[in-house]
Amino acid sequence: MLYFLKLSVNIAVVFLFYYLVLRRLTFYNWNRVYLVACTALSFVIPLINVTPVVQRNRVASDLVNWVPPIPTGKWRFSDPGIVPQINSFWNGGGWLLLIMLTGIVILFLRFVIQIISVRRMMAAAEKISDHGINVYQVNDHIIPFSFGNSVFVNKDLHTESELEKIIGHEFVHAKQKHSVDIFWAELLCMINWYNPFAWLIRKTIRQNLEFIADDNMLRSGIEKKQYQYLLLQVIGNNTFSIVPQFNFTSLKARIEMMNKNKTAKKHLVKFIFMLPVFVFLLLAFRKYDPLRRGSGSVVKSISSKVAGLLDTTTSIKASQQLPVLKMHPNTQPRSSSPAKPLPETAIATADVNDGFTGLEGIILYDDHNSEILTTKFVKINGADHYYTKLGDQITYYNLNGQVIDRDGNLLSAVQTNASGVLPKQYIRNVYKNGKIVCAFQDDLPRSSK
Repeated sequence: MLYFLKLSVNIAVVFLFYYLVLRRLTFYNWNRVYLVACTALSFVIPLINVTPVVQRNRVASDLVNWVPPIPTGKWRFSDPGIVPQINSFWNGGGWLLLIMLTGIVILFLRFVIQIISVRRMMAAAEKISDHGINVYQVNDHIIPFSFGNSVFVNKDLHTESELEKIIGHEFVHAKQKHSVDIFWAELLCMINWYNPFAWLIRKTIRQNLEFIADDNMLRSGIEKKQYQYLLLQVIGNNTFSIVPQFNFTSLKARIEMMNKNKTAKKHLVKFIFMLPVFVFLLLAFRKYDPLRRGSGSVVKSISSKVAGLLDTTTSIKASQQLPVLKMHPNTQPRSSSPAKPLPETAIATADVNDGFTGLEGIILYDDHNSEILTTKFVKINGADHYYTKLGDQITYYNLNGQVIDRDGNLLSAVQTNASGVLPKQYIRNVYKNGKIVCAFQDDLPRSSK
């Protein structure tokens, strides 16, 4: 559901940028590319996560803080065991998804029925020309329209002069494959039927295609007033919504654009302004982690028990070196030259049975990247489980030190080594209230007897 929320925001931004910046420009072909390409890009942007890139760049990370992230319902990265209140709305996400899919299916069936109807009309019509573009004579009272590489007219309703101009107009639609744009607009509305901006974009795409056809006709040498008078004669609505509609509102806009002076080419630069808008959206859709504000920031909350063990304040800069802790005797290596020597900044919780609840809270370790590390407990299926979070990576463990997912399903049957749980740390057993919550594989080398 979060993906569709981001998609809706993107589509709204695409339309508003067109309406406010590009709508009055006479760069119709550029507008055509913009409307199709940017709406297609709107489906991709929600899938891109720029958070890792930003976090690796210290300068960029500081600048990004000026871009407020859009709430995603997962604000509290430090404690996956607590569901934020904002997520309560999505507890009924199954019903929302069902409603969305129902709307999509209905619109899809409607689209298929209209395609079949056009095909039936084509089968009953008489082909009067097939020079690259097929022209069909339809005996019903219809408004001339094009569909794919075919043009449908009723020549009995128009004079020969009018028919020449009408077919010329529809030829532009057929030759430039405008049906592709119309199909894309229909697909956009099927998927986003609940978003009013999707329907506005659909209308805009169709209107812009008419601008293109009108512009081509005027460039061919047809007198403007005569052509506009012809359009007034064929005004009306087609039976099929998958073909352009010749109503008064659209005709008024077309005549207005035909009478408008051509836009100077220097205004093409306005299309470039959409790039920073997309960058802003990418940054706004980044994963929001309130614990990370750049590599030089200060963490303002540390578990009181960890703070007591560290004998330091509750604010530790990432650049500071952690004090050395006294390990439990059972955790000391039994060899003077272990294969994996522990650094001086190591923190151990092995075999601690004094009520200490494990590495509960936020701990910074002194590393090149000054990463922020979070370890805590989480309830899974009613039982306490231990988890670690480094950056965006969260790992859950069961009682036997095996990796599991958030639902308690086993991901690895191998018991995790005590030296591989956290960077620069050796953890054999993790306790909570005197009870072992997680036991890891003791992988320290033993001295030979």
